[in-house]
Amino acid sequence: MTMNEYQILLFLLGVASVIEMGRRLSKAAQPYRKTLAEKGEFLLSDPTVPADIKRTIRVFLGEAFGGRLLLIATCIAIPIFAFIFAFFPRFWSSIADRRKKLSGENAKIYDEFIRLSNIVSFANHPIILACVFIEIALLFTPALIIRTLIKGAIQVPDNFYAINVNLESYIHDLLPMRLPVRIYRH
Repeated sequence: MTMNEYQILLFLLGVASVIEMGRRLSKAAQPYRKTLAEKGEFLLSDPTVPADIKRTIRVFLGEAFGGRLLLIATCIAIPIFAFIFAFFPRFWSSIADRRKKLSGENAKIYDEFIRLSNIVSFANHPIILACVFIEIALLFTPALIIRTLIKGAIQVPDNFYAINVNLESYIHDLLPMRLPVRIYRH
């Protein structure tokens, strides 16, 4: 075999490995998708859950089987939101306060729903979601430092992990007609 043949063989083995990894991740995420759907259905059927939270839940349920566009849009918008977080805290608070609209048990179920949504998103698109979290860490850390210097006090969001969720749901609210996102209908 020549060097070109070895390169082609290695390339094909690499492609086959990536395909197999995706298949295994998808299979491993199936129980999480089922639990995600159950928790989403519970929250959607509860009349005390506000409409904007239900809209977010529908978007995430629709994204549970694919949907990389919302993650990519989030990746693109993170620098803008880091700037808003640093310099316009009132505007950021209105985005971050969504979860506070939920009562005790529903808040716990919603938190679990969001955790499951991130697991499923990772299984669907591990590289894109890793980029989103790395970007959040790299951009929101300096934004937090700037915000602290301006305010004179440290103000960390209640659930820093949920920044991704707030960004995705807010981006979806801003661009509902431009992003072909699959919406789960209840």
